[in-house]
Amino acid sequence: MRPRTPAALQKMRGILRLPILVPPVPARDDQPAGEFGAYIILVLLSSDRTAYALLMLRKDEMETTDAAGAVALVPGRDWWERLFATVDSGDASGFVKFLTRDAQFRFGNAPVIVGETAIGVAVAGFFAAITSSRHRLLRTWNGAASAACEGEVTYTRHDGSVVSFPFANAFEFRGQKIAAYRIYIDNSSLFAPSAQP
Repeated sequence: MRPRTPAALQKMRGILRLPILVPPVPARDDQPAGEFGAYIILVLLSSDRTAYALLMLRKDEMETTDAAGAVALVPGRDWWERLFATVDSGDASGFVKFLTRDAQFRFGNAPVIVGETAIGVAVAGFFAAITSSRHRLLRTWNGAASAACEGEVTYTRHDGSVVSFPFANAFEFRGQKIAAYRIYIDNSSLFAPSAQP
């Protein structure tokens, strides 16, 4: 297949998007097998374009366009692992590097926080309030300039007790960064006194 020019790639993006299941992700030592959903760019009429669509399916991170028509990230497994590794390491400054400067962030039922600086302060405060976290990603879904995931997070409190919660996150992308990050979780018991003998 001949190399694609940016103009040719942009032309191919103005096409129909249909949901297509991606083969299950094999189990690893630290995670069960699962399906990572994705949207593939489907092109009809030209065998050359069809070959491009099949190539897109095999890529770890595909591309789509955001509301402004800019190329937007469609995260693959490596991106999800980098994001949650950054969170689980407690790296607030690394976390904000995933965000646009004017990003919106909402954690549970807390008010929306706007801007990478304010988000960085809030996230650093949360990281300081716990000893550690460990996210286990169960499923992901990708859409046009958006993605969602579900999983389980295990927090270690400062008293050494451990508690786990299911979560779901929704993302909107602008370019290669997160413009809106919403965490759906009920972790209200996280800061309740632990019942240790």
